[in-house]
Amino acid sequence: MDDETLIAQAKSDAIALVERRFCENLDELSLFEQQYQRKLSLVDSQLTSMVAGQFDNIKKAMGTIERTSARIAELKVDFNSMSECCDKTHGQLGSFEHIRAINIANRNINTTISRIENFTRIPQKVKRLMSALEQNPNSLMVVYKETQDLEDWRDELIEEVKGGSNRRRSSRSGYAHSPEVYNKIVAVLGDHFDIVLQLSHLTREATIANISNCFELAVDSPALLVRSLEGKTGIEATLGAATRGIVDMTLLKNDVAVCFPPKIELVKIYRQQLEEYMLPQVAALYSQNIQSLDIADLLRMATWLFNYNKAVTENGAGERAVEFEEAISNLMDEYVEQVGKQTRNWFSNIESRNSEIKVESDGCLVTRDPEDMLNIINMQISVAREQLPADLSYAAITSCIKELRGAQARLREDANASWKEIDIERICTVVNDSYRLQDKCEMLLDVIPDEEMDQEREVEGLQNMKEAMDSLCVGYVELAVEATKLAAYSAFNSPARASQQVINDRFCLQEFFVKEYEESLIASGMREENEASKGLDVLMWISKILIAQSAMDVEGDIANMLKLFGAQGKDAIMHITTLRKVDKSQKADWLMIVEQNAEEIGEGCTHIQDFFDLAHFKVKSKGGARGTAGISPSSSNPLNPFDDDIDVAPEGMREGAEGGSDRGGGALFGSMSGMASGMASGMANYDMGNKLSKNMDKWKKGAQMVGKMTART
Repeated sequence: MDDETLIAQAKSDAIALVERRFCENLDELSLFEQQYQRKLSLVDSQLTSMVAGQFDNIKKAMGTIERTSARIAELKVDFNSMSECCDKTHGQLGSFEHIRAINIANRNINTTISRIENFTRIPQKVKRLMSALEQNPNSLMVVYKETQDLEDWRDELIEEVKGGSNRRRSSRSGYAHSPEVYNKIVAVLGDHFDIVLQLSHLTREATIANISNCFELAVDSPALLVRSLEGKTGIEATLGAATRGIVDMTLLKNDVAVCFPPKIELVKIYRQQLEEYMLPQVAALYSQNIQSLDIADLLRMATWLFNYNKAVTENGAGERAVEFEEAISNLMDEYVEQVGKQTRNWFSNIESRNSEIKVESDGCLVTRDPEDMLNIINMQISVAREQLPADLSYAAITSCIKELRGAQARLREDANASWKEIDIERICTVVNDSYRLQDKCEMLLDVIPDEEMDQEREVEGLQNMKEAMDSLCVGYVELAVEATKLAAYSAFNSPARASQQVINDRFCLQEFFVKEYEESLIASGMREENEASKGLDVLMWISKILIAQSAMDVEGDIANMLKLFGAQGKDAIMHITTLRKVDKSQKADWLMIVEQNAEEIGEGCTHIQDFFDLAHFKVKSKGGARGTAGISPSSSNPLNPFDDDIDVAPEGMREGAEGGSDRGGGALFGSMSGMASGMASGMANYDMGNKLSKNMDKWKKGAQMVGKMTART
């Protein structure tokens, strides 16, 4: 028997074996149907029993409600009867004069007791205020207010006792017409009147003494005077008083300096005198312990020092104060450190929580982490822009960008370290959240006007801020690409972590492919799945047969599975293509596995071509080992590091391309690279329940096609 006959016989046997096994499995469908009917009947009876039980419970509840309503109606009648009896009793009691008199007497007694208690506490209160005035002069304001209340009480009571202004309130005459009552009140409350009057004199004397000291204070320490009168902090009071010196410098230059000869540099003389007095007080605010200042004081100090140096140069008073320049640098460093620590704490809370995954209108899986993080950054940037001069705000904004960069690095490290343990849905959110962050971060600098961003003069920190923002945006796009490859690794590496629908479908496919053909393919040189490999590409991680299985998984709706970034996918692809370049020296590693097996596969790859046609893949070769999956002339695949050699575009893969392959190795490489990109892309935007529905006829055709492919190889 010649070789051709043996080959034909082998093909026939392989096809017959696959068809027989498949038909046997189809025969089991009737058994599955019977089991389903039994379970359906059982569930139906259970539901019927449950509904009947619930109906009985509802009837019992309705009876209870009716009985309760009747009882409530009876109680309502009883309460109405009781209310009528109370009204009748009240009317009868009102007809007795002595009962009304007792009621009035009771109210008068309660009022008298309350006033006696207040009068009794007055001497102790006055002594306490006198003691506070002597021991703590700073309590003058509190003592003065309470003294005013006591004086009002004294004046009103004296007026009432004398029967003066209160006479119009009552038809009865005042106490002045009852000498006995008047004498008793004076005997009891006379001491109270005297000690309140003494407290008033002491308070007025202390107030007048402090007012006289204000004139001396205005000369010796105006900052202290401002702090005392306005109740401000040390920094607010000192800087507020010193700001007046800056205003006077401007007025001196504009209105007074013109009256003197130019050789008399009046503004410089004024600055010299001002700094002799002001510099030590201002320096004392930050030179001692700058770490003790809070963020508000740091902003206030840095802004004032910057504005002072700016006023000096604008008014022609000489060069900027070197001490203040150094202080500004130190203050901004401390401000950046405190803001960074605060932001990192907030980011840590966001990163440590298990954010809920939600599906957007376009089907993309996302979380709310990007919005929460950017709300924090926007708040910090707004504070910096409002409280700091523009030139100083750039450093603050750059620090916020660096914190985002740090969060980006932590997210990348976490994804690379834990992608094997986390669900593929979570990896998809990393892809989509990263792209959304890149898009939103570009708008962070919208708070800066265009003319300020485009200014020609070199401003320290402005260029650093722009470069930091560019690096941040590029980093998020690169992170999205890396996470997309991790999604492909996760999908191929461990089907058990995918959804239940994927698990069921893959197990069905393995029944057809793995048991009969995996061993022979491994023996022919194809690699097994190897988690310990370097993983330059998904081809280095998995066996060829597993790629074929995964391609069958997505054959039902491959066009919709190619949406990596939702509606904005094209913009993301164009952006990363121009930003991300990879050393082409790695191409040998990339193609190694295909080239090693090219001779063994040979013409059998044409049947792989047929297999991928079934899965809606069209393979078109550029020649040699540079096959592409659905190449589009203007498309470029950001998932492929060799942008100028291998182009895999969703549009081309969706539409297909004509032609076959002029070399088996190229066809295999193009098909599988395209499939890997498609799988990774699809995993970032999928609905497994709808998109992975399978057709039994297509399974059968797929099994036949793989049978042909295996027999040839």
